Amino acid sequence: MTPLLFLLLPLLEVVAGSSSYYFFLPAQIEISYIHSVEGYAVREVIEASPLCLRLREAPVAYGAGSSSSLADAKRLRAQPCLGRELVVDLRHAVKPRLEVKGREIPSAEARLRVVWIPLWEILFRVYKGEVVG
Repeated sequence: MTPLLFLLLPLLEVVAGSSSYYFFLPAQIEISYIHSVEGYAVREVIEASPLCLRLREAPVAYGAGSSSSLADAKRLRAQPCLGRELVVDLRHAVKPRLEVKGREIPSAEARLRVVWIPLWEILFRVYKGEVVG
């Protein structure tokens, strides 16, 4: 039984302000806001897996108020993996919303990271209420 407690399992760690949240993988991350110039709703979807964070859905837009240029959007879609860590900064966005597995993260700025944590620590974090999904 003791060796199982040291088994490493992947989780998505979300650090927002002074709070940390942990989600079992796979996890879907949804970023949404209102385009600051055109006024339409923008939605981006990122999938967290044990290997990395992948961009699954993003608008192809460019110009003032857009999150990227057309060339950047095409490059991101062609890239199979964004890495294991991503900083989301929506502080200057209109009506920003960040959700992980349907749970809203109450911050306009967050660090998302795929981490491997021993089972004993996961159980401890569940007890503390930090593992939320």
